Amino acid sequence: MHAQKLRRMLAVFAHPDDESCLAGGILARCVAEGFEVTLICATRGEQAPSCCLLEPVSPTEMGRIRERELRCAARVLGIQRVHLLELPDGGVKEHQAKLEALLVRFIRGLRPLLVLSFDPEGVTGHPDHIAVGEAVARALEAAGRPTDYPELARAGLRPWRVPLYYQLVHLTRSARQGSIWLVDVSAVLWTKIRALRCHQSQRCCWEPMVHKGDGTALRIEALRIARGRFEDSPLFQRAR
Repeated sequence: MHAQKLRRMLAVFAHPDDESCLAGGILARCVAEGFEVTLICATRGEQAPSCCLLEPVSPTEMGRIRERELRCAARVLGIQRVHLLELPDGGVKEHQAKLEALLVRFIRGLRPLLVLSFDPEGVTGHPDHIAVGEAVARALEAAGRPTDYPELARAGLRPWRVPLYYQLVHLTRSARQGSIWLVDVSAVLWTKIRALRCHQSQRCCWEPMVHKGDGTALRIEALRIARGRFEDSPLFQRAR
């Protein structure tokens, strides 16, 4: 039972398509390594532009479209569970306290070995990415402290200190920042591309990455190990 718990992974993102664009290869590799992956998406991405669609749609309809796309991508990547928190797209910062509390509940309930989310710069600098990354970092600390959220402990959700915490980093920044690790996802590249293709409403955003240059932006993903040791994971090669 202990070994089974230690193969659980929690990935936390802001919008549908973050999981495929920023970490599709990492997620597919972790699934291949035997991780049971749970994905939390803070918003439905309802404020995304509809320029890739044949005609404009309302934010409500865009949210429905993007939820379907997210669940499609999750199936392709092998993600077992998807939780949409339905915070407002573009307004996560105003709901960080609620997000932190929800994440503490998930962390204590799942007791994952590994949590994956954004670095402090949100990878792309998007305000929702930054807000989610901050909430994840605080939730990880609170989830492991017995004095925090005592009502959860009374409900049977005991404190849990996650052993491994990885933060996604923009690939173009990886060469000039320390303690960055590169993940070669060539072995699961087709899986990543298939997951990206689920997000047809956003293809104007991800298609350039597929066709850009020598494919490095698609084949390599970068992250920082914020908690834990490199030696604890078989997945990564250090950035030079």
